[in-house]
Amino acid sequence: AAVEGWPEARLVPMAAGTNNAIGLTEEPTIVGLATAQAVRGHGFRPLDRLVVTSPRGSWTALVDVVGVRTPWTGARAIWEATELVEAFVVNATRTATGIAAVAAALGTIPPRTARRIRFGPGRSLRVPLAPGLVTEVEIAEVEDLARGVAVPIDPRDRLLALDGERRVVGDEATVAVAGGPSILDLDAAFTGDDA
Repeated sequence: AAVEGWPEARLVPMAAGTNNAIGLTEEPTIVGLATAQAVRGHGFRPLDRLVVTSPRGSWTALVDVVGVRTPWTGARAIWEATELVEAFVVNATRTATGIAAVAAALGTIPPRTARRIRFGPGRSLRVPLAPGLVTEVEIAEVEDLARGVAVPIDPRDRLLALDGERRVVGDEATVAVAGGPSILDLDAAFTGDDA
């Protein structure tokens, strides 16, 4: 929500809830000390973001936009791999759960790029799809998309989950990679280098 209003914000997101799309999980004293170091000029690294646009409006995601077949809205985790249609992912790490874990298992996502994943028969990956749930996910197709190119959302997507929050965005929706905020990088903050 903050990034939708201020896309270039500097973030120090502390993990403190059930939907920690991009939260820092280090001990809070260490994060506080790194933040104090970083505000002196070093220690933030840029993030990309995903922008979904339709005739109904525009929305931002910092990790993923996931299309699902089910019509249910609400802040519900995606537990059924068979409901997945496609995903667009930026800022994924191997230590993530959810769709970010799927994208990271397919290799590093280059900067200024989103990874588009189409789900279906093909390659099978075993991933932590949700906390406590390790399961097989079928990958039909993978491609990396450059910043600034608007890609149509698959019409089979009944809902989109943007960083886990489900939304009905309507027909004729597109997604594109854009420049985003900066996030605290603890190593860079303590060494005085920008990432």
